[in-house]
Amino acid sequence: MKHFRGSVSVLAVTALLAAALAGCSSGSDEPTETDDTVTVTYSSSTSNAPTTQTVTSSPSPGGGGTSRATGDDGSAGDPSGSSSPSSTSSGPSAGAPTSPPKDIGAYADTFVRAWGRGDRSVASTYASASAVSSLFGQRAVGGGGWQRQGLSHDGGSVEVRYSDGTDTLTVRLDAGDAAAGTEHAVSSATLSADAPQTGDGLPTSLTDYADAFVRAWGKGESGAWTYTSDAVELSFGSTNPSGGPRWSRTSSGTTTVTYSNRDGGTLVLTLDLERVGSGSAGAITGASLS
Repeated sequence: MKHFRGSVSVLAVTALLAAALAGCSSGSDEPTETDDTVTVTYSSSTSNAPTTQTVTSSPSPGGGGTSRATGDDGSAGDPSGSSSPSSTSSGPSAGAPTSPPKDIGAYADTFVRAWGRGDRSVASTYASASAVSSLFGQRAVGGGGWQRQGLSHDGGSVEVRYSDGTDTLTVRLDAGDAAAGTEHAVSSATLSADAPQTGDGLPTSLTDYADAFVRAWGKGESGAWTYTSDAVELSFGSTNPSGGPRWSRTSSGTTTVTYSNRDGGTLVLTLDLERVGSGSAGAITGASLS
């Protein structure tokens, strides 16, 4: 009988506990409030996964807004459906001739390049009608490989010489018009076969050639004038037969070499590159002492 009574007691206690629990759960049917923002947290065990991504859902004014995706770093992506502006260029259109350069050598170079590719229209911007007709009449397309060999002044004109290894092109320009960037400065362009250069055994480097002259001139040697043109010997040599020692080369350009001495004097030599390259005499076409 004691055993039966204990079982009843246990059953009774169990029933009472179940009723109490049922009473506590009543009244929990009220709806929970939701937020428009939902946060999704990723596992931090994945190294390449973002820590947190927040997705915000909010109506745009008028109901027709544009959705924008935002990354974890706060950067905004491009709005969907939007078109990017087309790129524009402020430079000249392709193939359009530019204004003539205000440099005599560059001016002549541009004319020769136009002839080289057979562009008569651009060449006509830089040269007179007669110069264009003459040159294009000899060869309609000049081709590539032309290299400037030398530049010399003749009064108000300048002659620029080119070679492609087979032929020589001599371009004559009005010095003032070319330096000012004025159109049609090229007055003539003559094409001829290269004459073979035998040379005189002189240095073939611009600076070596000029240095050799300065050393000989400094000593007052008559052989110094082998390096200069007759015009330089007559005009410069008559007033400066000997340069004296202590001259040092300070700079060099495409066709010029500059020297200075300890007394403050400056000597600027201008050379013909074609004659220098062949080791020929008379390559110094200009000499200025100040």
